[in-house]
Amino acid sequence: MDNHATKTYKIGFAHSALVNESIILAREFCETSDWTRAKEAIVAGNLFQTRAVRTGIIIFDELKKRLSYLNFDQLQLLADDSSADAKQLTWIGLCQRYAFIGDFMLEVVSSKYRAGMFEITDEDYRHFFNAKAESHPELDAVSDKTRTNAHAAVFQMLRQCDLHYGQPRIQCDRLWNSWS
Repeated sequence: MDNHATKTYKIGFAHSALVNESIILAREFCETSDWTRAKEAIVAGNLFQTRAVRTGIIIFDELKKRLSYLNFDQLQLLADDSSADAKQLTWIGLCQRYAFIGDFMLEVVSSKYRAGMFEITDEDYRHFFNAKAESHPELDAVSDKTRTNAHAAVFQMLRQCDLHYGQPRIQCDRLWNSWS
């Protein structure tokens, strides 16, 4: 993830963690080793249980991008649906897909964990965002609404991946253990 510094940050997180859908896609992919056939099975069977076919395709496209960062063994583990493993692998896929989330994990969570500080607060997030905006003009250019939505989305995904124990603090020990 060292190459994140040179990437443009994307913070328009359109979807939540999608843990259950990630498990379904991993299962379909592991059966065929083919993203196209996995997509066909998901759409034909409405396996994501969406009201519109287009919504299922959008979710598939997003999850394919996330899960493409995992190796086949990780995908098989995700497909096996062990709740804790599935949530941690989903988190890893999110960190790999979104440089902003990955850098937050490495720079905030890791440093706090190593310092023996096991909570992440809203202020930690705001400080990270503002510091990154200095070197990433795309962050400085986002609206207040997008900034607020991204903040809420990151914390929501952390909750969905069971990587915290309460609001507004997140427990670094589980986060760090899922990453290392």
